[in-house]
Amino acid sequence: MSRVLILGGGIGGLAVARALRFAPVDVTLVDREPRHLTARDLYAAALGRKAGARREVLLGGQKNVQFVTGQAVYVDSARNRLLLEDRALPYDSLVVATGAQAHYGRPGWARSAPALRSPADARQIAETLKGSDGTVVVVGGGPAGVELAAHVARKWPARRVVLVDEGTMLLAHFPEGLQREAERRLKKLGVEVRYQLHVIAVTASGVRVSGPNGRETVVGSAVLWAGGVEGSAFGQALVQETRAETDEIGRIRVRPDLTVSGHPEIYVIGDLAHVEISGIPLPQLATIASQQGRYVASAIRDRLAGYEPAPFSHVDQGQFALIGRGGVGFLGDTQMTGASAYLAAKFALGWPRLRAYASVTGSST
Repeated sequence: MSRVLILGGGIGGLAVARALRFAPVDVTLVDREPRHLTARDLYAAALGRKAGARREVLLGGQKNVQFVTGQAVYVDSARNRLLLEDRALPYDSLVVATGAQAHYGRPGWARSAPALRSPADARQIAETLKGSDGTVVVVGGGPAGVELAAHVARKWPARRVVLVDEGTMLLAHFPEGLQREAERRLKKLGVEVRYQLHVIAVTASGVRVSGPNGRETVVGSAVLWAGGVEGSAFGQALVQETRAETDEIGRIRVRPDLTVSGHPEIYVIGDLAHVEISGIPLPQLATIASQQGRYVASAIRDRLAGYEPAPFSHVDQGQFALIGRGGVGFLGDTQMTGASAYLAAKFALGWPRLRAYASVTGSST
């Protein structure tokens, strides 16, 4: 029976496994963590609340899936083996869904400014916030930074929360009216938003920034990073092995069927994949990762049946930033705020039917 190996148990990886439920394949899902946390779960975990569920529960006891907890270090593409720290796993099809990692201006900043990209990051942030009762500085005004600042402000309304961004408005790819609405909602929660500040150093006392008025220190006892992402560490190992082409932030440029050039047995999905439709790169969204996961499962079934799959295509399910029990979002030309944005984000991946295994924020995984 064909062996499908999925590396990464986030939204994309789980979508692949679930869509292969009735396929004549043996599926192995590998992840560093035994529990799956959606983007909303990560926020809860970062604030010290228990969150997430075991993946075997999320997949409803699916018979053709086994789970392996481990750290992948390399792929031997010539022998079709994924190398973990303590073993090697064979595959006929490999799906890499490891996501992205935080991109910092300097290597040492990660120690002082944790990002929220994984359960391990959530635990580090929880410890950082627990050990501090002063100002919290959030770096980055994209959806992740906006949502993180809102969560912290709602959890600790007495704390000062400062959101620092390089741009002139939050949520750079959102319509202007939604950008202003997001700022209004954050300020209502007590978040101080500061623009046009480029971080040049992260220190124990906050962040050193350069802006229109020169250099200054934004004082804070805790710094949280949401200032951009780059390809994962395993993605770099995959590039070294396959000589795959990458974009400017380290995402792997995949073929229209989401495979690595020259390796039709290796698929890359989610935040690690650079996918273009009509020459336009797709954004890093949970909704797209989920669609890619279902597509890859279909492509694997097609190839087992002797057919070549059609190129990947996607359905626009909108982009959202949730702020408390409201938020902002847009789908095509339709703009939403408040409860309508919140509900639209929840239903973007079929919530509540799929909420057990899908992120509902519209953010990346």
